[in-house]
Amino acid sequence: MSWAADVFYEAAFISALFHDMGYPWQYVNGLSKSLKGANYDEINGALLNVEEAAKKMNDSLLIYPLYGYQGVAVLNPSPDQHRDALEMIKQGLLNKHGLPGAIGFMWLNQKIRYKPNKDLRNEASFKLITDWAAVGIMMHDMPGVYRNDDGTINFGVLRIDCKKDPLSCIISLADILEEFERPKTDFDWYEDKEKNVKHVALSYDFFCIGTIVELVGGKMKGKPSF
Repeated sequence: MSWAADVFYEAAFISALFHDMGYPWQYVNGLSKSLKGANYDEINGALLNVEEAAKKMNDSLLIYPLYGYQGVAVLNPSPDQHRDALEMIKQGLLNKHGLPGAIGFMWLNQKIRYKPNKDLRNEASFKLITDWAAVGIMMHDMPGVYRNDDGTINFGVLRIDCKKDPLSCIISLADILEEFERPKTDFDWYEDKEKNVKHVALSYDFFCIGTIVELVGGKMKGKPSF
């Protein structure tokens, strides 16, 4: 029991520390969509090989949330499930920072991690910690993939469930908590026509100051307090 608690504790802290490391990828993708005629589409096409990404994810826990935390066997998933999984990967790579961050996190660990000995038990523990932390990094930014702007749900299999993946729930909660009284920078400008100059206005308003949480039928529901 102590080993399991230690693994969970370390995976949660590592995931929390690195959960936003995919933002540069998301920024570049967002920028590329705005720069028409600069051949960025070709660059995105070269980087975004969804089938190849799915094959590499098959060796880690990253693939499991895409199939409802079920094993990927010959008869499972179905072709429809596999198609949906590829679509989730595509949207995650193109529009979000969680999945790119998870892949980058795992790649960096493979490249730079120091291996002092051949203790198979420690090696297995580290593999589990790394993979589980990567799942938390990926899942904290997946609501934008499975939930539409109007509140309807696509890819319901992707929704986090505390019983199946408590770590991702904790990281998602931590991601929300860090917004409390976090300054949100707004830039605006106004023009002084008499002097023919433009002024830039800058404000730091709190986006969220708290969350009201209640238990309804054994389920936790919350809403932000502004």
